[in-house]
Amino acid sequence: MADTQVQQLADRAGVSQPVMNEALGWLVQLWSNDNGAQTDIDLQRWLARGAEQQRAWQWVHSVHQRLDAVADPAAAQGLRAAHKAAVTRRQALQLLSVLGVGLLGGYGVSQSDWSRRYRADIRTATGEIRALTLPDGSALTLNTASAVNLNFDAVQRQLVLLGGEILIETAADPQQPVRPFAVTTELARLEPLGTRFVVRQTDDGRGQLTVLEGAVRLRPYQSSQAQVIDAGMSAHYSAERIDAVEPAQPRAAWAEGRLVVERQPLGQVLDELNRYRSGVIQYSPEVAQLRVSGTFPVRHTDQALSMLESALPIEVNNRLPFWVSVKKIR
Repeated sequence: MADTQVQQLADRAGVSQPVMNEALGWLVQLWSNDNGAQTDIDLQRWLARGAEQQRAWQWVHSVHQRLDAVADPAAAQGLRAAHKAAVTRRQALQLLSVLGVGLLGGYGVSQSDWSRRYRADIRTATGEIRALTLPDGSALTLNTASAVNLNFDAVQRQLVLLGGEILIETAADPQQPVRPFAVTTELARLEPLGTRFVVRQTDDGRGQLTVLEGAVRLRPYQSSQAQVIDAGMSAHYSAERIDAVEPAQPRAAWAEGRLVVERQPLGQVLDELNRYRSGVIQYSPEVAQLRVSGTFPVRHTDQALSMLESALPIEVNNRLPFWVSVKKIR
């Protein structure tokens, strides 16, 4: 990978270029077929050097989380193949170079976005769920890795969702005249009509609204039309349009620390659990298609993984920091 690309990745991760190079080298080592117990020991020693090494190691793992979003199918296929066959450092770095900053940076959160989230009025860390009461008496719950700004003044009650997911239960405005309540994201404006609802903003530029009670008027910024989403419905949207409105799944269970699924593909369940822990949960395509039903604790993801391992023909391996692999039992 070119030095300029490595430097861009290092800048986004907030680490030095030499440390990012080392992290990429460890990733390549894990892809090879000759890694074993000694590789694990050596990697743990490297991670013990400090927070910079740990930060770089977590960052490069985003390559595994975003394979399905890669625009270039040939590059994605090549990178997946690196997991199945022994590869040289040069070959693996060539694959990473094809994907480049577009994969590790373009589909993730930019450094400016991280800065805005860090300075947000209210934010949560990975794995944290936080509930609080807003100045007007409305209830707000932030899911893992979420951030909001508050714009409450004499004429408006506005929440700005910078990223992540929130649950809102609006209250009647104690002030007169009544100030309108709205949630804004980089994609749309949402106006509740006396309601309880969930808004999720993903890092790949998509949004989801789930209305639990009442109704919400949803207006994508680049669309001339707004649509009222009623209770029990969920809407997926972008800045240009509302893509789909469908019956809602129990999306607010996370506010109580639970993930509730009904015959959901295991890959989706693992991706959801991954939101609540540092590092990456890696799984094979055959594991991804297994169907899962149940209730799992999102505050204790190791316990959730153990529950899945007990219920399904899978093996969960977490021998390395920030790296969990899930494979089907032969």
